[in-house]
Amino acid sequence: MENKLKEIRKSLNITGTELAKKVGVSHSLIYMIENGYRNPSMKIAKKIAKALGKSLDEIFFIDISH
Repeated sequence: MENKLKEIRKSLNITGTELAKKVGVSHSLIYMIENGYRNPSMKIAKKIAKALGKSLDEIFFIDISH
């Protein structure tokens, strides 16, 4: 699944480790999600969105109509 997680996280000056702590997962899982190696469960995706103050759509759904 494509996502904007890394881009959004960096724009907020949050490290992968900091985000992982907020979400309650390992930093390696955040890395794998950011790089498309793993897809988050809905529960984890919601926690990530809440931690970043963004909607699921802003992070995990890319507009391919452009």
